[in-house]
Amino acid sequence: MVPHQSNLGLNGITPIQQMIASCSGALLTSLLVTPFDVIKIRLQAQRTPFHKGKCFLYCNGLMDHLCVCENGNNVAWYKAPGQFRGTLDAFVQIVRYEGIKSLWSGLPPTLIMAVPATVIYFTCYDQLRAFLKYQLEYDGIYIPLIAGASARVSMLLRKSALGLIWLDRATLYFYDA
Repeated sequence: MVPHQSNLGLNGITPIQQMIASCSGALLTSLLVTPFDVIKIRLQAQRTPFHKGKCFLYCNGLMDHLCVCENGNNVAWYKAPGQFRGTLDAFVQIVRYEGIKSLWSGLPPTLIMAVPATVIYFTCYDQLRAFLKYQLEYDGIYIPLIAGASARVSMLLRKSALGLIWLDRATLYFYDA
């Protein structure tokens, strides 16, 4: 079944195809970039020691968690990073002592936030650009700006709502613990 011409967007693809393409791009980007983010955060984390009774921000490379340190560096769930001498050394030590899967720690929350945001942004952008250009027959230089700003606002509203839900759940867990 060939889609009707009115359902096709600017590049001759349907909105569903645009969603699948942007979802695939977000998945691949997250899978490829996550190990580098984890290594970067581990390298940054080794600079700052934890002090008893102080709050610290735990970053697993993708999500940030605010925690209170009760007994210095001996936090039960947090293993203090080793002394890394550089990016390659951090990669080798993490793989050797924690396993290859630890390079993708924090991937599920990242996918939950990144995939829908990317799908919404790129699909809205393409659809708004096509609508402004062909339906309203407006061919100005501001079309990409208007479409991009509108798509970004719609994506940020969705992402902010998910962030508030996540913060609410994290706060309940933090205070109930």
